[in-house]
Amino acid sequence: VVRDAAAFIPDDRGFGILYAPDGLAETLFGMEEAVNDAVVSAAAGSDLDDLKRRAEDLLGPFGLTVKADRKEQLSCQFLDSEINGLRDTAAVVPPIFLAGVLSTLRVLGIPPGLLLGRWLARVTVDTYATDLFRIPYVVSFESDLQAAGLVAIFAALAGLAGARKLGKLDMVEALKARE
Repeated sequence: VVRDAAAFIPDDRGFGILYAPDGLAETLFGMEEAVNDAVVSAAAGSDLDDLKRRAEDLLGPFGLTVKADRKEQLSCQFLDSEINGLRDTAAVVPPIFLAGVLSTLRVLGIPPGLLLGRWLARVTVDTYATDLFRIPYVVSFESDLQAAGLVAIFAALAGLAGARKLGKLDMVEALKARE
């Protein structure tokens, strides 16, 4: 969490977010009916420009100073860039470097593969756990089913590729003794 749209790196010592019931916050800070920040979630497809205009009409008299979309915040741009880079890496690395691992998982079976996948996910989340990133580790039955499905698909493709190569072999020539 960053202080404003221009902040790049979170500052846990100098800035934080407090969620408290209105009455408690007013009592603690001696401020009645005061708000210093408003975060709005908009439904997909909403007209954000119209939403900003309405917020300015409503909150302008009270000192509204900044209206920033998520895409305008540097921290969100950096996080989106990192996630897109990881997505690209995830698409390229497995077929190149993990073919042997996929074959091994096929031999060992899907349950050990799911455990390995959970472990790899945990290692990845822990690797990025810094002051800049806090990615939650979430594993569900649905993600296990998706992983099992992907393993089954790649195992079938690997089996088909092997069968195709075997189908092209001339067995008689392959079995002849070489002199």
